[in-house]
Amino acid sequence: METVPAPEAFGTTIFCDDVRMEIGGKLTFVGCYSGKMFIHSGFPVVFPKFCLAISYWQERGKVVRPIRVWVFMPGDPEDTPSIEFGIPDQSVEDILADLESDAVEIEKRAERAFAAVRTQIALVNLNITQPGSIRVRAVRGEQLIRLGNLRVEAAPDTPPPEIPAA
Repeated sequence: METVPAPEAFGTTIFCDDVRMEIGGKLTFVGCYSGKMFIHSGFPVVFPKFCLAISYWQERGKVVRPIRVWVFMPGDPEDTPSIEFGIPDQSVEDILADLESDAVEIEKRAERAFAAVRTQIALVNLNITQPGSIRVRAVRGEQLIRLGNLRVEAAPDTPPPEIPAA
């Protein structure tokens, strides 16, 4: 079976209720969503806290800067994200310097090396006005690179679970 090569740029997003930095540099993701978020209270809905853990990779030697991230909320036009932020150039330089210092070891493991940018953002009092998708994209020159999508839907009409008497 053939392994398909990775594209020049790609990434992922974990959508969750909280991201916690632990001792030793570990991250704990709390309340992770898997593909869909069901809203039980109707729209609009306000989340006191909603987090995105974003990982974005670009092939070494083909890094396009500046690195910007767009987050589209349900109902946003295709060219107007609700949230936009950039990764500081110095952070990108540090990542590339680390990558170059490890180049010999990297070459032993793979023919291609990728610079990885990872960031976590917490959105406070996030207002979702309608069903749709929360879409995360990296802006790479004139391209939008898909980093993740979370479908937001009204919960199906199901009765609440019965709680057994104690």
